[in-house]
Amino acid sequence: MNTWSEEVLNLAKKLGFEELDTRTHQLLRDFRRDLDDIPEDAEDLYERFLNFEENYYSPDLLFDNEIDFKQLSVQHVMDSKILSLPPDYPVRELASSMLRNMLRGVPVVDKDNKLLGVISQGDIVGLVARGIDPERVVVSDIMCRYPVTVYSNSNILLAIHKMLGNRLHRVIVVNKELELEGIITSLDLCHILRKFLRKTLRFQAK
Repeated sequence: MNTWSEEVLNLAKKLGFEELDTRTHQLLRDFRRDLDDIPEDAEDLYERFLNFEENYYSPDLLFDNEIDFKQLSVQHVMDSKILSLPPDYPVRELASSMLRNMLRGVPVVDKDNKLLGVISQGDIVGLVARGIDPERVVVSDIMCRYPVTVYSNSNILLAIHKMLGNRLHRVIVVNKELELEGIITSLDLCHILRKFLRKTLRFQAK
């Protein structure tokens, strides 16, 4: 019998997800709970997922028809429930976990939750390409020590600018003391943009 984690990963693959962040993992977990059985028909499954997802993400600010992106801050969109690791975490164990959970990057923090860096799939692939044994390496040896960050109270447009300017799919969110607060991804922005556009179009049609 499959565990809930396996059920979620199987569902993610059926829906065509290439990676999962914490928020999307929870979304799929809740969607699976909402299903009696997983439909065999891929189009039916995807349609039901879109209907479920549309009502799942609902930041309060987006229900005001007068809202624009200048009023929306990072904290309204970011995912605050994210996986983080200590700097001495073994790379071998991380690689297995990232593959198993469809993760592409993980923040690295100290004991006070201050951001030290971020480690990605690319860092691990580069390690193997150089012929270095992952068994003898910890995340602090290969992590990026100066990741692109944004403050949680920053305007959402700044996060978009940083993603586009640095060709990134995600930006780490910190506070003024550089303590990890969350992450904002291009997927988060797509959800918000779609919700905003649908709300605007409905308002204009009235």
